[in-house]
Amino acid sequence: MTQGYEIVRYTPAYKDAVLRLQTNLWNPDIEVNRAYLDWKYTQNPFDQGHFIHLALAAGEVVGMRGFVGAVWEAEGVIGGTLIPCGGDTVVAREHQSRGLFRHIMAAAEQDLAAAGHRFIVNFSASRVTYFRSVRQGWRPVAPYRSLYRPADRAVASGVAAFDEFGDGEHRIPGHNGKLFLTKTPAVEEMAGLIERIGGDGRIRHVRDQSFLAWRFRNPLSTYRFLLWRGDELEGYLILKRSRYKPGPVIVVDWEAVTPETRSALLDAAVQLCGEHQLDIWSVTLPPEACARLADAGFRPLGDDNNGRYVPSVLVKTTQISSPPDSWTIGNRAVLSDENWDLRMIYSDGA
Repeated sequence: MTQGYEIVRYTPAYKDAVLRLQTNLWNPDIEVNRAYLDWKYTQNPFDQGHFIHLALAAGEVVGMRGFVGAVWEAEGVIGGTLIPCGGDTVVAREHQSRGLFRHIMAAAEQDLAAAGHRFIVNFSASRVTYFRSVRQGWRPVAPYRSLYRPADRAVASGVAAFDEFGDGEHRIPGHNGKLFLTKTPAVEEMAGLIERIGGDGRIRHVRDQSFLAWRFRNPLSTYRFLLWRGDELEGYLILKRSRYKPGPVIVVDWEAVTPETRSALLDAAVQLCGEHQLDIWSVTLPPEACARLADAGFRPLGDDNNGRYVPSVLVKTTQISSPPDSWTIGNRAVLSDENWDLRMIYSDGA
């Protein structure tokens, strides 16, 4: 019991109360929230048990913090390592500014440590969560260097990427007949392309078939997939838009076997989404991709609070006595931004 509050682990008995509380963050519709909770915490292919912690006041759920299963690979790691990813932080308005975030996180970290998780990460911290987390020992590792391209109807091709169209793949005119648009993820081919391209030893989330199939069932988001086909899949660019809230189109992942294919995919995305603002993380893109984004009219999204808040991946160890220079995943130092391959697809905001 903490200052009149009780911090507990989630059980299904609290489900309806959580769905009501999350109308403050996820969606005003209880049934949409039900689908999102089930998708994220029950259907997650990497889930190792629910790590949702709740704050209760007189038995009523008034606060929540969740962690979902996420498997990471890096040089020196065999088979991947589970590092839970935090999100879904919400406190009922009348209970804010009472230290609940700190107490929920303390309980969560204790349980995560007891379950054997050495590190925890956060890819979607709001400004408030960011500063509260830093005060509790979280370390910002790498800024996302978000870029955006303003909406420009003049470049639209007349085939908007998020317009309704039938199932199957739709060939985009030109591009030697190799470029297709679809709303159905080609998860087997995309996972195969990721495996063929391979990694360079940096820390990155596993993107296998099970993860990709799960990721694109997110009930809060709508996705479109640009696919470049040769004898086999040679590249893809994935676009996401919120299903229920206004906002930009986001490039959540972008892979290709050659710079030329990568550039062609970007050109198509700009043409298809000209009437929408396009956002992308650029921090770990290769130099040629960053140059191509600049040529396409992308510019820095900017930070707020005079640069004090720079949206970044946050990392914390659950081992209190572990000094920062010992924070490693495989052979890679966690606190060096050069050791991360960061993509929006890893974030629960995708």
